Amino acid sequence: MKQEESKMQVELFNLIRARGKTCEKWFVIHSTPNGGHRTTTTAKKMKSEGVLAGVWDIKIPVQTEHYAGMFIEMKFGDNKLTEHQKLFREKTDKANAGFKPFKWVVCYSHWEAYRKIENYLKGGL
Repeated sequence: MKQEESKMQVELFNLIRARGKTCEKWFVIHSTPNGGHRTTTTAKKMKSEGVLAGVWDIKIPVQTEHYAGMFIEMKFGDNKLTEHQKLFREKTDKANAGFKPFKWVVCYSHWEAYRKIENYLKGGL
């Protein structure tokens, strides 16, 4: 994860953890340790443990009336989804065909992500 995206995600999780102290729906929100600089040995170990290229940054494993859960990808500046991220979204949607879909959101600030999560958990589309 690039430095600016990392900073945004840290700020977001400061807010999420504060809300998670009193609300289970916020408590279970988590990130996936993809990206970032690692040694070759660490990268190989993580891959053998199941790390998958393209997994989105944040998962909200809470169902709503309309969705099975929500994924958020944090981006900075004019960064766009990678091909691996697009493929992960596509494969996840296909694997869950016939069930409630997941909501997919790309956010460019921690406040944008926070508001999207808040709206989602209130049942918003």
